[in-house]
Amino acid sequence: MEIALGPIGSVVLIGLVIAGFGAGIWLVVHREGQLRQLVHEGVDVKGIVVRQSGGEHANPCYIRYRYRDGRGQEHEHKIQVLQDFWVNHPKGSRIAVVYSKSQPSISAIKYQVEEKRKASG
Repeated sequence: MEIALGPIGSVVLIGLVIAGFGAGIWLVVHREGQLRQLVHEGVDVKGIVVRQSGGEHANPCYIRYRYRDGRGQEHEHKIQVLQDFWVNHPKGSRIAVVYSKSQPSISAIKYQVEEKRKASG
């Protein structure tokens, strides 16, 4: 089956591909900035796994976790994790979380912040 896009359709398709690629780069750069922020001003807290997705045979593996900041406000995030972490932290598990002191809604699993800290030297 062949689909004819025409010149305008081709331009739109190329634009969508470029936009998607740009959005992907922005997400990576943005998350790296957040991890640097957590390395420098992170606050350790305990969180709880509220949901898992992906799984042992489906990559990537994700968990959704919840934590409370120093003001008692609750935050919840979905984040990609290593398969070993996913297997060892089912729903209801307590986990170590780091959140930003200046922006408590920014957080990560502690092992991810520690990996960034080691990589930064």
